[in-house]
Amino acid sequence: MALLRVRHHQAFIKALNHLYTAESALYERGYTDDGFTWIDADNSKQSIVSFVRQGEDIDDDLVILINFDPASYESFRVGVPREGDWEVIFDSDRPEFGGSGYAGEEPYTCSSEPYPWNGQMDSIEIKVPGLAGVVLKRRGPSSYKPPVVEEPKRVTRKRASSVKPKTAAATKKAPAKAKAAKSAAKAPAKSTTTKTAAAKKAAPKAKSASVKPSAKDA
Repeated sequence: MALLRVRHHQAFIKALNHLYTAESALYERGYTDDGFTWIDADNSKQSIVSFVRQGEDIDDDLVILINFDPASYESFRVGVPREGDWEVIFDSDRPEFGGSGYAGEEPYTCSSEPYPWNGQMDSIEIKVPGLAGVVLKRRGPSSYKPPVVEEPKRVTRKRASSVKPKTAAATKKAPAKAKAAKSAAKAPAKSTTTKTAAAKKAAPKAKSASVKPSAKDA
């Protein structure tokens, strides 16, 4: 058991030394203030600190997160200095170092989202093992794609008419009124025709009456 722990310790120191020599951000500005920037130094509730180590080239910057508490987090949000895909290049909780392998054995990438966090304009969600340190490096633009939100369908509402529709009873009464008006118009015409006919019949009688008295006088 003790020999296994020694092997784990040796593997951890070897990987840590390799990380230090491979990543220039860990030593290029090691003695100047611009080589280090806090991301979150005040998370006393979860006992997690995060910061940025900066080199001469911005593409060499590293985001480092250290969890001083045994609690692990499946999804922990942390701000990042730039948008992009951030790859976990070192995890002290790896099985070969005697860790639990909480985040998995294979390296994984966290895509940043345009979600402000820890004073940064972008942030990522990462698995954080308990009592472990994680180092991330930007590998390129973020592959995050925002969810597509469908626009609500526009409902067209018909304008209400100000003219009241005629009822069936009113429609039926209208023809009846029209018929009455027509019959009323025909009635005077018939009476006029009757009077004219009567006048024509009376005219011959008047003539005959005026002729007879003149014959008697003769």
